[in-house]
Amino acid sequence: MENFIELMLPYVLKVQKEENISASMLIAQSILETGWGESFLAKNALNLFGIKGSYKGQSIVIRTIEYVEGEERVVSSAFKRYPTWYESIKDLVEFYKRGTRYAPIFGETDYKKACSALQQAGYASDPKYAEKLIGIIERNNLAKYDTMSGMPFPPPVKVSKPYPGELIKKGSKGMYVVEVQKQLNKLNFKLAEDGIFGAKTERTVRTFQQMKGLSADGVVGSKTWSVLFAN
Repeated sequence: MENFIELMLPYVLKVQKEENISASMLIAQSILETGWGESFLAKNALNLFGIKGSYKGQSIVIRTIEYVEGEERVVSSAFKRYPTWYESIKDLVEFYKRGTRYAPIFGETDYKKACSALQQAGYASDPKYAEKLIGIIERNNLAKYDTMSGMPFPPPVKVSKPYPGELIKKGSKGMYVVEVQKQLNKLNFKLAEDGIFGAKTERTVRTFQQMKGLSADGVVGSKTWSVLFAN
């Protein structure tokens, strides 16, 4: 759970600085909406807030349960697919900016007032939405991030490819695994570029991490990605 917050911070703090909006509230929303980043949309579309539609032409279609005139129906809906978590967070804030009723949440430094203003603006139908956000903030000591003016760690090195915002580890499959395998092969490792993060890829990642003085856990997180794709 702490790792999810760590992964979120670079993106959330950037948006907080750009838009003058509570970082703790945004983190709490993402935790509540995705179950600590474990939702299908978070993993497959980097969509942290369940926003429907398409983002720059990119979307993912999933089946959901909706209520029409009181009756439960299964429908197919398109949800926005983002290139990174930053765009997901930024897109949510842009939505807030388009509605004048959300104006009170901008510039509000008291997270309790910000969460209450968000609910009063009608963002969620759950009458306990603000209460739930405040609870998440307080249990995880998120309020400390509201006073941060920048990154809580040194700026990352420039990378040739942006970090996708998700852990890439044993069992992972897809294009990001291929990118990791290709980059490792450029360093004279010999991996099949099959997009499957199996035992051999895990061992190779561990070896790379040991070479670079990183925590050798065999998982490609933000730090390993930045070093691997450093220009």
